[in-house]
Amino acid sequence: MTEFPEGVLDGLREILLSSGEGTFYGPGGEVTGTGQVPFLAGWHLDRIGFDPDLGRSRIVCVLSREGTTVTGVVDAGDWIDGGSYAYAPMTGATWGEVTPMLSVAVQEKILTRDPAEFGGDTEVRIR
Repeated sequence: MTEFPEGVLDGLREILLSSGEGTFYGPGGEVTGTGQVPFLAGWHLDRIGFDPDLGRSRIVCVLSREGTTVTGVVDAGDWIDGGSYAYAPMTGATWGEVTPMLSVAVQEKILTRDPAEFGGDTEVRIR
């Protein structure tokens, strides 16, 4: 069974709980301010860890917002090909860069969406 290497889970947790400097713009394109913007953008990280039954082969990330809970499921087999990062041939990325790619996938599949779009509590496969 394909497994995630050491550090991927901790790295993903660190990114999801991080914030960065944001610049805010008015309707005319003028800068109206700057400030810290959380990566989760209004979502709450309820839990992140390896699946209790599948171990290091699956990361389970539970996020909630406005009464909706979304469980993101990340399978190592979708990200690892023959012991290396599956997208490396396309991106030139190494394992040191896979965690940011995973965080972007979580962002695209869950964090950028309105909770109402999910139609209630749901599970989303992140690949």
